[in-house]
Amino acid sequence: MDEFAAQPFAGRTALITGAGRGIGREIALQLARAGAARLALLARTRDQLVETADLVARAGAEPLVVPVDLADRADRSEKIVTVIAQWATIDILINNAGVAQPLGPTAGTAPVLLRRAVDVNLTAPIELASALLPAMVDQKWGRVVNVSSAAASDVRLLAGTNAYVTTKAGLEAHTLNLAFELDGSGVTANVYRPGHVDTSMNRQSYEEAKTTNPQMFEFMDRARREGALLTPAVSAAVLLAHLADRGNGQIWHVDKTL
Repeated sequence: MDEFAAQPFAGRTALITGAGRGIGREIALQLARAGAARLALLARTRDQLVETADLVARAGAEPLVVPVDLADRADRSEKIVTVIAQWATIDILINNAGVAQPLGPTAGTAPVLLRRAVDVNLTAPIELASALLPAMVDQKWGRVVNVSSAAASDVRLLAGTNAYVTTKAGLEAHTLNLAFELDGSGVTANVYRPGHVDTSMNRQSYEEAKTTNPQMFEFMDRARREGALLTPAVSAAVLLAHLADRGNGQIWHVDKTL
């Protein structure tokens, strides 16, 4: 067994967006427990990031708290520069942050809400990769994971979520094309579909769907009744199991055999 297989994340530096809670927090914590040395934690809410940072530090990694609004172009550009200035090379980039809103019919949806979904779900991951990839390629090692959704390929799963489905489908296309571009460089790019996870975003969408989207509400309510919701810890563990592999240009599913 080679050193990577034995300790795939030992000494690595990672950046995780949406790290304040849910899957992002669990990814950060589990990377720290797996030996990652430094973790840049990005999200909008400082208090939540501080809580994640405390858990990460207790697990033995050095956290960097970076509050950012990924929908704000100037803010995200400034914070990317901040992270690179702190740690020149980021070995692992996990674009986990995402927004489900706006929900409901596309016709009549406010353009500002559509732009926010595009910025958070698609533009920010592309800009982060663009900024961090040169150092990864120079060192001939890096991992980029973009968290998506099964709805990206089965649009009937979540009716009334056009902005979310469209941006996640675009994110997957970007990821797979990027993987083709990076093939043989030692840097990989993959998609992760985390499953139906009990997160704050999921609960918010569930509550909104009660009054705005009966079809979506029934889909989400059935998952609750059947006990099909995963915990963030379970979904994060599956991602890390995949991340330890050298696969490139793949769509990883939480519910498929590793």
